[in-house]
Amino acid sequence: MDDIPHFAANTVGTDYIVGDVHGCHDMLMDALSGLSFEPGYDRLFSVGDLIDRGPASLSCLRLIREPWFFAVLGNHEQMMLETPDGGDDSMWFRNGGDWYARLTADERREADSLKTDLAALPRRIIVEDKAGNRIGVSHAQPHGPEFSARMDNRSAYELVWGRSVIHSRRPYDMNDVDLTVHGHTPVDRVTPVGRHLFIDTGAVYGGKLSVLTVDSLSNLIETV
Repeated sequence: MDDIPHFAANTVGTDYIVGDVHGCHDMLMDALSGLSFEPGYDRLFSVGDLIDRGPASLSCLRLIREPWFFAVLGNHEQMMLETPDGGDDSMWFRNGGDWYARLTADERREADSLKTDLAALPRRIIVEDKAGNRIGVSHAQPHGPEFSARMDNRSAYELVWGRSVIHSRRPYDMNDVDLTVHGHTPVDRVTPVGRHLFIDTGAVYGGKLSVLTVDSLSNLIETV
């Protein structure tokens, strides 16, 4: 079993989880302001894809150094890590990473320094809500019915890139967490597939940025 970061329930504030931000920093800050987010007490978890396509990727990247912010690795962060020098013909640039080419020299140095933090992001975490539910979080989907099972190359891919669960609408019967939460695949609204929740509601495409309380998630899954 891999060393998966585990977060006990927040007993002093409120835990939130946000869908794919994709550079929409102002939208996120507005949402947190509307929720009266308190950085000293509250925590924000992210399903990844902080960067690319939107107007403020560097500002979103800076969030990974905030003590109240906890993200898993998204496929866009993985593309950034795998494209150290950028490049117009890279997969990353073709999928919204071209903001990196427009950075000033100082901004590029900052972005490069943040890659160390980016490379340390886990592919999955487990968060507990106040009711004791164990919630698995990964960017794309679970890699099987045991969320904490040891990763190999295939399962690492499924956690960050997979779409089979939401496309097939065939959920896993999870045996070590109560539900899971993911982004990656844009949906019109927060979408349950069994005990999996998909919360990328397409903020960068004109949709809503979903910011949900962790304590509300168990009420949103399919129970039949």
